[in-house]
Amino acid sequence: MNIELSLGEVAHRYLSSLTGSEQEASQQEVNRFVRWFGAERPLSEVTAPRLGAYADQLARSGSDINGKLEPVRGFLIFAKKSGLVQSNLSVHLRVSGQASRRKATSKTSKGNAGDEMSLTAQGLEELKRELESLKKERPKAQLEIQRAAADKDVRENAPLEAAREFHGHLEGRIRELESIIKGSRVIEGDGKPAIAVTQGNKVTIRDLESGETLCYSLVDPREVNPGKGKISFVSPVGKALMGKSVGAVVGVTAPAGLIHYRIEKIEP
Repeated sequence: MNIELSLGEVAHRYLSSLTGSEQEASQQEVNRFVRWFGAERPLSEVTAPRLGAYADQLARSGSDINGKLEPVRGFLIFAKKSGLVQSNLSVHLRVSGQASRRKATSKTSKGNAGDEMSLTAQGLEELKRELESLKKERPKAQLEIQRAAADKDVRENAPLEAAREFHGHLEGRIRELESIIKGSRVIEGDGKPAIAVTQGNKVTIRDLESGETLCYSLVDPREVNPGKGKISFVSPVGKALMGKSVGAVVGVTAPAGLIHYRIEKIEP
């Protein structure tokens, strides 16, 4: 009989597998993650929406978000490689929740007052599926608040705080998705090869220094999903590519300096 391990047990296994210096660098953030979810919680209950809620609340707590999330990503990758979960949950641990989406939306809307939200057909369907999935999480989130509130020792009731945090994130994201879906229009493509890059296109570019080939789909900020190669058309790379044709060389400013890309292919 397979006995599902708790988060605390898996965290202990992961930290024990690290060298002394690696363990010291990861222990604080992995333990913070485990405390937020609850050490006794089964690993199967760590879902994509919950990971989004964790990253979102961490983003509001201070700077160096990537530094705080990286040890947790390592922990989630370990869980996948150990066969404890079926999918790589680390791809869902990113700050792409309500706060960052609102910021991106605000920047876009300043120069496009009154414009409709333009989404790809695929992007709209993904948002609809996410909405349905989150609505199914509602009863469980409410039940967790009730269970955590039943603990009379509210002084150190981290599970109650976590349950309320998750519920607030969940409801906020549901309202946001409903608003996006209601106020959006679908970009209609004619299926013909694009002459110049525009929103909705899939663009293949080559790093002229390293020779690396990258493929991005330029989407509305609300559709952004780095794990699927979907970047905002108002991001630095998106801005550089918009309006350019195959063969054009564009420069993108990065922390390491100016990176030059050549557009290899444009697809509808």
